[in-house]
Amino acid sequence: MSPAALRSLTIMPSVLFLNDYPMQEARRLHEQGLYPSQHLWGTVELSQMDWRVIDFPDRTWLGRPERMRFAIQQVQAAVIAHERAVDVVYSACQFNTWLLARMRRVGLLRSPLVTMVHHPLRGPLQNAAYVSGHDALLFLNRSVQQQTEQHFGSRLQRARTLSWGPDLTFAGDMLAQGPAVDVIAAGKSHRDFPTLIRAAEGAAWTAAVYCAERNLKGCGAVPANVEVHANPSGIVLGYRDLYARSKAARIVAVPLAEVDALAGLTSILDALALGLPLVMTRNRWLDFDPEREGVGLSVAPGDVAGWRAAIDSILGDAERQRDMGRRAREVAARMDMQAFARQLSAALHAAVSDARRR
Repeated sequence: MSPAALRSLTIMPSVLFLNDYPMQEARRLHEQGLYPSQHLWGTVELSQMDWRVIDFPDRTWLGRPERMRFAIQQVQAAVIAHERAVDVVYSACQFNTWLLARMRRVGLLRSPLVTMVHHPLRGPLQNAAYVSGHDALLFLNRSVQQQTEQHFGSRLQRARTLSWGPDLTFAGDMLAQGPAVDVIAAGKSHRDFPTLIRAAEGAAWTAAVYCAERNLKGCGAVPANVEVHANPSGIVLGYRDLYARSKAARIVAVPLAEVDALAGLTSILDALALGLPLVMTRNRWLDFDPEREGVGLSVAPGDVAGWRAAIDSILGDAERQRDMGRRAREVAARMDMQAFARQLSAALHAAVSDARRR
C-alpha cells in the first residue's frame, strides 16, 4: 500500500490556514509551477506529511476596506474552525489574528491559535491580549522573539523562532533568460532603490531594478547602465520570469530603507535558492548575516559608496563570486522548506497537545 493510501486510513490532524493574501490562488499558481512554496508558508509540505490543510476561502478578499476585511475574515475563520472542527488555526501573518486572539481568550474560538510573527510587537499594553490569546507565536528572527519575551513574559504561552527557507525544487530547473545584467534588484516593501541607482552612476557594471513606482521617490535621473521597471502597484514580473532573469545576473542586490521592521528576507531567500552572491543593507531585525555565511556582503543604510565598493569587490574577483554562489546553495539546502515544515509541524502538534491537556 502506498504512503498516500496509508495516510488516508489515518485520522490526520487538520489546520485552517490564513494569510494576508489569497492562499487558494497562491496554491493554484504553485501547482502550475508558477510560484515557489515558501509563499505558502510550509503548508504545501505539511500536506505531504501528516496534516490536512484547509485554506481560508479567497472570496472574502473582494471589495472591502482592509481593516474591515481582516475583521470579517477572522470571524469567518472562527466559524469555519468550529464547523469543520479543525485541530489548529495557523496564520502566516501577525496582523490578521488580532480579533481571533481575543475570541480565543474568551472561548469563542475553540481551536488553538498559532501565528507567524514577522515584525516587533510594539506597545505592551495594547498587545497583551493579542499575545495571551495565542497558543503559540512563531518568529522569523530571534531578536523579535527575545523582545516579545522581555515585554510580555508569562503572557507568552509558547514561542519559537523558525528558519524560513526557499523552495529549492522550484528554483532547481530555472534557466537564465532575458538580457544579462550584472546586478538585479526586485521588491517593493521598505526598499531603497535610489541608493543603489546612485551607486551605479559611472560604474562599469549594469543593473536592473523591478519595483513599485513609490520605491523611486527622490531617485532623480537614472544612469544609462541601469534599467528600471516600475509600475504603480509593484513588480510586474511573475516569479518564474523573475528567477529566470535573476539567473542571468551575477549579483542579487537587496537595498533596504532604514526601518524598524523586518525587511528583505524574501529577496535573500531568492538569492540563496538561485546560488547567487548577495549584497544587502543591514537590518537589525534580520538574523541573516551574508558575511558570516560567506554568501555576500552587507552595507549600512543609505551608504552609496559602500554599495559601489561591495559590488565592485565581488564582480572584480571571479573566484570569490563562484565561491559565494556555491555557499549560497549550501545554505539554501540547510534551511529549505522541508526543514521549515518539520519545525512548523512540531510547533503545531505541540499547540494541539497543550490545548488538549488544559
